[in-house]
Amino acid sequence: FDSPSIFCSLLDTPEAGIFQLTPNLPEARREQIYLPDTNVLQTRWLSDEAVVEVTDLLCVSEAVDDLPLLIRRVRVVSGTATIHLRCAVRHDYARALTHASADENAVLFTADGQPGLRLAGSHALQLDNQAAVATFTLGQEESAE
Repeated sequence: FDSPSIFCSLLDTPEAGIFQLTPNLPEARREQIYLPDTNVLQTRWLSDEAVVEVTDLLCVSEAVDDLPLLIRRVRVVSGTATIHLRCAVRHDYARALTHASADENAVLFTADGQPGLRLAGSHALQLDNQAAVATFTLGQEESAE
């Protein structure tokens, strides 16, 4: 957890790295909570059209060789929603030039002198301006990771 940040757009410009996983519900009210006694963050979008929740969990192993794993799961609780994913990794506080490349199941983010990252999910990812993007629709009780 002491590595340089890769998602700084909240504190900097949009080019500084971002990981968005959001429903297309512009009028929705949003709520966020940490599940009690955990590091699990749950974000809910509530609208007349749909209720969508995104659950974020960082898995950290006690084994030295195991890398941390961030799991983001989106689930439609009710209704139907179109989901937009955009992951633009920018290594070393956006100071290092990050390159995104796709293989058949994932997008790889690399930069000289920095640890690489791999993004995989249950829906196909495309490349757009050195970012991984996806748009998909989920119905009630459907989920994606």
